[in-house]
Amino acid sequence: MNDPLYPRRDQRTSRRLRGACLALLWLLAGVAGAETRAWLDRSQVREGETVTLNIQTDQPGVAPDYTPLQADFEVGSPFRSDTAGRGVLFGVRLVPRRAGALEVPALRVGAERTPPLALRVGGERQDARGEVFLETRVEEEAPWVQQSVGVSVRLYFATPLLSGELTQEPPEGA
Repeated sequence: MNDPLYPRRDQRTSRRLRGACLALLWLLAGVAGAETRAWLDRSQVREGETVTLNIQTDQPGVAPDYTPLQADFEVGSPFRSDTAGRGVLFGVRLVPRRAGALEVPALRVGAERTPPLALRVGGERQDARGEVFLETRVEEEAPWVQQSVGVSVRLYFATPLLSGELTQEPPEGA
């Protein structure tokens, strides 16, 4: 509404309204901006064990730069998984090159950087057999021809396994 006595009041009000709208849009753009986070599947390992670095981002078409990891880690093949509505999940298996307190450095993902992550790497394994081993037992060591023989295979593990598969070729002539 134009007030003939105060024409500038309407202009000031519309400028304030435009300024408030622009400020609101700027705040919403910051909230809706890209979000990138990183984490390790565990914070403590022993020498020779692997740890998985996970990076989740909602930046489309952007992959992390893993180059800074090569100083302290053997870097495995990276993998990628699209998560419904939550962006993309990148992962890579790392094997520490030395024991002690290590830092997974900040990695560049598009315009963002992940935070550095702490990892404790213990000394070598004490058990000569390791933390994962198989035990195989055969019921009959000297079977007759065509006699069935029971075989049991047991898997012992003291650390969480990521995955595993046992395959065995059939014996010759069986």
